[in-house]
Amino acid sequence: MKELEEIKISVEEREKLYFTVKEITQDLKNLIERKFPLLWIEGEIANLRYSQNGNIYFNLIEEEASLKAIIFCSQRDVVITPYLRDGLKVLCLGKLNFYPRSGECYFIVRRAEPLGKGLLTLKKEALINKYKALFDPNRKKAIPPYPKKIALVTSIFGAALQDFLKISKDRWELEILIYPVRVQGEGAEKEIVQAVKDINTYFNDVDMIIITRGGGSFEDLAPFYTEDIILGIKDSKIPVVSAVGHEIDYTICDLI
Repeated sequence: MKELEEIKISVEEREKLYFTVKEITQDLKNLIERKFPLLWIEGEIANLRYSQNGNIYFNLIEEEASLKAIIFCSQRDVVITPYLRDGLKVLCLGKLNFYPRSGECYFIVRRAEPLGKGLLTLKKEALINKYKALFDPNRKKAIPPYPKKIALVTSIFGAALQDFLKISKDRWELEILIYPVRVQGEGAEKEIVQAVKDINTYFNDVDMIIITRGGGSFEDLAPFYTEDIILGIKDSKIPVVSAVGHEIDYTICDLI
């Protein structure tokens, strides 16, 4: 009787724990996706690869742990995809998805931030590498030693304008054209580039263009680390001088 009772209990337990593959994988999907609807995961990128449909696949690894991750093509514009590379440590925001058909769990990345090197540093390095031929000193335009007329591209609210006017007044007689622009914040680089274009188009008698602003944080100087700035200065027929930030500040604008 005792053996029959043990067998009966075993059968009952087996019925409670009985699942088909479809049932257990669906339960796993519900469990994982409900418990982790949105989370941050820190890890190192490995096995980075790009698919033909525009999706990006990689593994987030840490010592003996690994998690498959995907950046769908629809999300590529809102994460740092141009700067992703194997070995880069990142902090990713996303959700876990379990796929019953393959039995695999993927981290769907909605946002990625670099750890160690910041995003602006990565952008700067990528742009310098992409346009390094433009930074050759031999292609720079000659700057007249005593210009008669210059165009000053700067903010009318910044101290840089007043400092420049004060110093230039003590040097030699000089005609100064002031083209007001924003030198900080989103879209500032487009205003600066447009100023350079307008001066080239409408003021042929200008000997030199000077782009200037005071110092600031790396983020404050972000407009001067952009592709727009590089191409805008490159296309200028009038020599362009960068006077951005303090002496310790260094931007891509200084290299053109």
